[in-house]
Amino acid sequence: MRLLGAIFRALWVVVVAAIPSLLLPSASQGAVEFALIIGAIIGMFAFFEYGSSTPGFVDFRYAPPYNRFRAFTIAMQVVTITLVCRAVELGLADSVLVNWAQQAAQMLDFEYSPVSMAIDRILLDSRFSDTTAILLVYSITTSFVVGVGMTLAFALILWVFGCSGGRVIAKTLTSGQTYRHFSPMTVGQFPDVCGVTRISISYLESR
Repeated sequence: MRLLGAIFRALWVVVVAAIPSLLLPSASQGAVEFALIIGAIIGMFAFFEYGSSTPGFVDFRYAPPYNRFRAFTIAMQVVTITLVCRAVELGLADSVLVNWAQQAAQMLDFEYSPVSMAIDRILLDSRFSDTTAILLVYSITTSFVVGVGMTLAFALILWVFGCSGGRVIAKTLTSGQTYRHFSPMTVGQFPDVCGVTRISISYLESR
């Protein structure tokens, strides 16, 4: 199962990295090859990180469901931005995604808004053509809306269903005794938040 999970994560990274160059009409063959190379490098890192028994970055590997949330959010941002830019490049001004991005940009164009400040900087920069400026505005707006929306959805899921408690093996610094339990929230002497036990530990591993 560990190997299958590592393969799936590696393929996920490669696909997400290659989606923009594969879907955008303006992408050249060199851009596609470069995106595949970068995706393959990152995919190999993810494969060895999740496939090995001794990962290189513990925080990167043992952080469910937060790693999955981050990966899914980034994938959603990449896909939606790519589809919006593809519609603009193809001249589909009446596309649903283009209309949505335009309305979102107008709604978020108020004082002290991050989107508004980014739009002002883009419009003041003479290096950008009209098409490039539109693509940047739509991309920033889409990324902001998707990121905030996914964060709120994730917070709502945690609030409704609670934090996921997994098997935690903790070895204290003082006594050296190892504690094994499956429901950290039910153990009174170990205050717990989202499956992470708040005790002085020298070793923490979730499986």
